[in-house]
Amino acid sequence: MKLSLSLIAVMIITMIPLSVFATNDTIEKTDCKLAIGYDSMDELKADLLLSAKRLAVNELFGELITAATAVEDFVVTSDQIRASSLGLVREDAIRYYNSEDNLGEVCIDISVYTTDEDRQQFVPIKLNKRNCVSNPDLTNRELRKFAEEEAIVKAILEYNRKLEGQDRNRLLGLMQRVTYLENAMLPDTDSYCVRVEGYVTPIETVALLQSMTPEGLSEKETSGSLLFSDNFDDGDNKEWIVSAGDWNAISNQYLCVTNDDGRTFAGKEDWTDYAVSANIKTFSGRMDVGVLGRVQDASHFYLAQLVNGRARIYRQDNGWIELRSVPYEAVNNVLYTVKMEFRGTQISMYVNDELVATAEDAMYLKGKVGLRCTRSQVYFDDVKVEPLPE
Repeated sequence: MKLSLSLIAVMIITMIPLSVFATNDTIEKTDCKLAIGYDSMDELKADLLLSAKRLAVNELFGELITAATAVEDFVVTSDQIRASSLGLVREDAIRYYNSEDNLGEVCIDISVYTTDEDRQQFVPIKLNKRNCVSNPDLTNRELRKFAEEEAIVKAILEYNRKLEGQDRNRLLGLMQRVTYLENAMLPDTDSYCVRVEGYVTPIETVALLQSMTPEGLSEKETSGSLLFSDNFDDGDNKEWIVSAGDWNAISNQYLCVTNDDGRTFAGKEDWTDYAVSANIKTFSGRMDVGVLGRVQDASHFYLAQLVNGRARIYRQDNGWIELRSVPYEAVNNVLYTVKMEFRGTQISMYVNDELVATAEDAMYLKGKVGLRCTRSQVYFDDVKVEPLPE
């Protein structure tokens, strides 16, 4: 079965309610086009495939019809009706053939489907960010505008750090239904503070990431001083061995969905002193996530974990052994960078580049890396393994 992810987007539609989603998971579509006007058969096939997918998207996700009328001096100068659609479909089977009814016509039969995880990409996520700025060279009006924009941009980048380096105006356009909960100068200071709240639709960030230049995309594997890296931009998780749970590379991230315990591993058994890190965001369920290091097998490894208002370092040895536990409040829908360092018998845990816990243990001195989630829906991204200097 061929599996490829396709995004059909004629116009970005924001704030799509869940009620518009069709319940059917798999559908079949047929479309035909005359070969006249195409420079090659490949060009015709590409156009047919896009057209068939658009028909499937319209059925699975619905179609938006908009009308616009312009009037000048009581005279209608333009009157337009537009149809647009947005959706994610996955290819299951494709067949091209020549039409038996019309000479010179080529047809396509396509079977596509969508998943619950795909539909979640259209569910808006609320972001909230407070930011203060000061700049004596700006007027009060300019300072206010700058503070508002900075708060939006920082909220967007905290949501998805892969967007760093993107055009500022494109980032500002990602947030919809913007509300400013705070918008004023701090008393007796030259700082202007803004607290912004708004919504981002995940699929729009996917579309923006897919439009990045090649220089904006990271490499898949083993670059420079890294022992290993994976940002899942290529849409596969072939470097990973899934031990438990449902893991899929989707929307440039690694999604774990499980009602129990999810674990996945990568890397080499002979890695000794290194730092393993990952960006982690829990969207639903329990906050119980972390990175694994010095993995021997599915039942023998170390875990740096965020769970129940604490940051913990565990050893798994056919059972959980807590090595260190400290208070650390982590919540859903917030991005955290969790890192675990190994240097000899010393184990260190960092969250957002802040050292939060250390432990000593000599049970495992080398091994692979991994990720873990429990009874939740979690996105992992930008996994890196860096050797530590001697």
